[in-house]
Amino acid sequence: MEWEKILLSSRKEPHISQNGLIVLEKRYLAKNDKGKIVETPAGLFQRVAKFVASADLLHGKSADEAGGTADVFYEMLADLEFLPNTPTLMNAGRPLGQLSACFVLPVEDSMDRIFDAVKHMALIHKSGGGTGFSFSKLRPKDDIVRSTAGVSSGPVSFMRIFNTATETVKQGGTRRGANMAILAVNHPDILDFVRSKENRDALTNFNISAGITDGFMKALEKDGEYPLINPNTKKVVRMMRAREVFDLIVQKAWESGEPGVVFLDRINEANTLKSIGMMESTNPCVSGDTMVLTSQGPRTVHELRGVQFTAVVHGVPHASAPEGFFGTGVKKIYRLRTREGYEIRCTADHPVLRAASISRSSIHAEWTKAGELSIGDKISLHNHRALSGWKGAYGFNEGYLVGLLFGDGTIKKDKAVISVWPRRIAVNGNPINDPVMRKALECARSMPHRADFSGFVEVKGRGEYRMSLAAVKTICRELGIVPRHKTITPVLESCSSDFYRGFLRGLFDTDGSVQGSQEKGISVRMLRAILFR
Repeated sequence: MEWEKILLSSRKEPHISQNGLIVLEKRYLAKNDKGKIVETPAGLFQRVAKFVASADLLHGKSADEAGGTADVFYEMLADLEFLPNTPTLMNAGRPLGQLSACFVLPVEDSMDRIFDAVKHMALIHKSGGGTGFSFSKLRPKDDIVRSTAGVSSGPVSFMRIFNTATETVKQGGTRRGANMAILAVNHPDILDFVRSKENRDALTNFNISAGITDGFMKALEKDGEYPLINPNTKKVVRMMRAREVFDLIVQKAWESGEPGVVFLDRINEANTLKSIGMMESTNPCVSGDTMVLTSQGPRTVHELRGVQFTAVVHGVPHASAPEGFFGTGVKKIYRLRTREGYEIRCTADHPVLRAASISRSSIHAEWTKAGELSIGDKISLHNHRALSGWKGAYGFNEGYLVGLLFGDGTIKKDKAVISVWPRRIAVNGNPINDPVMRKALECARSMPHRADFSGFVEVKGRGEYRMSLAAVKTICRELGIVPRHKTITPVLESCSSDFYRGFLRGLFDTDGSVQGSQEKGISVRMLRAILFR
């Protein structure tokens, strides 16, 4: 193979987190016919870099020149500055060689064309891609089929066939396929479509969205009716009150998160290929660095690629489809920051819960695209108080000591040193039952320590007390926290909820402050920023 002739000069080794390595081994690293892993993360990135760079050979470049391109691409991958989509990681340099993630397939109103779409969907899923469909051209349920003198079963019944086929085909041999289904709001079966996922076990391989038109929105605004049109005869079947359909969409979306909506006229305003055809469907995508609270704790979308999980929204668990998230492409990322210090990196169309109105007893919130927010808008945080917690590494005591260390401590080669400045000092100079020191000692004594461990030791003339613990240094090493570089690491973020509670209490016990008044409002703030990695 031509790409294998390309030589890399870079010797950079990728630094992959523990969680990242688990995902690579489970989903992406090449295996032999016995299922044994035969590729390292560096080997994966080298394979991808050389295969992608081999395109230069088709345009008159030499193998040495293509090697230069491969070096640049490889180092971007090794530094995790850029990662291509899942099909590229899976298929580059392998027999399939299919690097695209998103496909939209036509579904025409004939048995032959419908099952052609099923076949093409299966082949795309096998190669690692995802598929989107518009079922709007299919005749409605109970419509006459002249060729057989029978009646049509409608779009939703055919969606079940696509769903069943998807269930049996694993994408690239490692994950089940993912589909997007769209039905135009003026289709006679729109109500059945909106209700199609009331049963949580139905259509589990589909996201669904109603295709909204400008005519529908104008009827909704006037609380009027709009026509339902048979796509086969192009005739109006009946008139439907727009508010009835819209309210049902909202109700079902509130219950389960689906259906979504696609504004068909709006996306076709920007369609530069109208001469070829109108846009009728899309393929689902989401920002890869979005943090998602799951039943196993906070995880990034990258960690949930190809993995079924349970998301937690306002304290309520919601099971994902079997394939979880999957890579689709690259989008521009924006930084959303609040005055209180909350921050998120997201795409412009990322939905954010904006507090539209606030009273003494309630907050009325609505989902708003990040790109449509204005300076001064108030953001409603998720309420997860009903969540009992999640399992993971370490508990409250370890978290509290690490939190104290982050706030006022240092990591040395052989130990971690926690410093405390007690606010109340006795006449003889000793601290009087300082709550932070008392809690820190309680946690420290629950951990392995030397027989001569004496707890806090006074630093003369500074009002400071220090406690040294080798066990905390060991925990920091396992969390990826190193001397002179105290940062929130992905491994720390994967710890238990009890560790989170302890860590935040320790952090705020050392570096937190309460500001404001009852009249103007009270806030609890950190005195300095904590770095994330």
